[in-house]
Amino acid sequence: MFKNIPNLRGTAPWILFDFRSPFRFHPTNQDGWNRKGLVSDQGIRKKAWYLMKAYYDSIK
Repeated sequence: MFKNIPNLRGTAPWILFDFRSPFRFHPTNQDGWNRKGLVSDQGIRKKAWYLMKAYYDSIK
């Protein structure tokens, strides 16, 4: 997708790590955590991390 945007000059992931959030109430999926990061709260890299890494490696 990024390669198809002619005037794009940079990208940055919005959230790098999962973090505690008092407004995440779902007991199964969130349990007090914002889970949108590229790396989990245990330090495990998610699929999105590998996608972003592949993108950054391709533009070097």
